[in-house]
Amino acid sequence: MWRSAVGRSKDLARSLRGPLASFVIIIVWWELLSRSGWFNPLFIPSVGEIGSRFVEQLTSDVFWNHVYSSLVRLGIGFLLAVLAGVVLGAAMGRIRWFEEVASPIVSLLYPIPSVALIPLFMLWFGLGDRTTLALVIFSSTLPIAVVTWAGIKGVDPTLIRASESMNVRGRHLVLRVVIPGALPQVITGLRLGFAQAWRAVIAGELIASTTAGLGLLLFTSRRFIDIPTMISTLVVIAALSLVFERLLFARLESATVMKWGMVKLTRHTARVVETPAAAGSQAGAMG
Repeated sequence: MWRSAVGRSKDLARSLRGPLASFVIIIVWWELLSRSGWFNPLFIPSVGEIGSRFVEQLTSDVFWNHVYSSLVRLGIGFLLAVLAGVVLGAAMGRIRWFEEVASPIVSLLYPIPSVALIPLFMLWFGLGDRTTLALVIFSSTLPIAVVTWAGIKGVDPTLIRASESMNVRGRHLVLRVVIPGALPQVITGLRLGFAQAWRAVIAGELIASTTAGLGLLLFTSRRFIDIPTMISTLVVIAALSLVFERLLFARLESATVMKWGMVKLTRHTARVVETPAAAGSQAGAMG
């Protein structure tokens, strides 16, 4: 057990070595720019100023109200997008006529930047939460749907035919065989959708929020040329994204597709492997 703990500690240290080195390089580079005299210190504040403002934010109730407001909008919008995206992707992957009707629409909407829709959504929904939520749902639903669609189309047909021969059909086939078989791609779609949702929340709050939110905090900081607050807020936004990646998606992947042998974890990423038997055994376990 002791050796196992030591091994895990070494693995953790190795995994953190690269990010920590990058973080140190960025800090040193920024401090050199700040001290170089090439830029107005109002626009390139020192690392000390940014760190001091960061600590002030972490001890401020007003700041945490901004964080809470953004996370509520993110949570509601992303959950609705997951529901819509998975259902849409599954329907496109399994129903031929629906795929023929929906795929041109999805292909038309997918390249549109969500920010370009903010003026239209503001006219439709007004200022406030509804515009931001609509932006999150639009931004996140499409990548989830597209990747789910591709994943379902890639499920081994032999596995599907074998399940149908055992009278597993309709929604039972989708829920017990098709979705589990496409789960590595579905989780990838959730990751992409979450990243889009997080960007959409901040973008929506920058323009349409009237109460609180990290995007609104960035906007008000710009008005007062408060660069330390802007940068420390950006650090918090990036840190929250990393926390969700580690605590939500990495654990979901570890508890499902990695546990079932559907992906193998390399040093830097998870690689999907051809394991229809693993998907089939998992489908049987779910049944």
